Amino acid sequence: MGTTYTFKTNLKCKNCVAKIKPQLDRVEQIEKWSVDQRGNDSMLSVDMEGGEPSVIEKILLGAGYKAEFYSKTEDK
Repeated sequence: MGTTYTFKTNLKCKNCVAKIKPQLDRVEQIEKWSVDQRGNDSMLSVDMEGGEPSVIEKILLGAGYKAEFYSKTEDK
């Protein structure tokens, strides 16, 4: 059973997303991820099997972006 974590971010353009892509793709526990850039806050959704969502926050912060935890959804 996986978990989807959603974060409010300031990833405003394709280049911003491209900058974090290699780091997110390297995290074994991430099954898939996507960024919805419609609206004032870009929303990063990450489907994880195990692992801690703090890893995502650290990746974004390390790349110079914000990552504010927004929600958690358990897959059934």
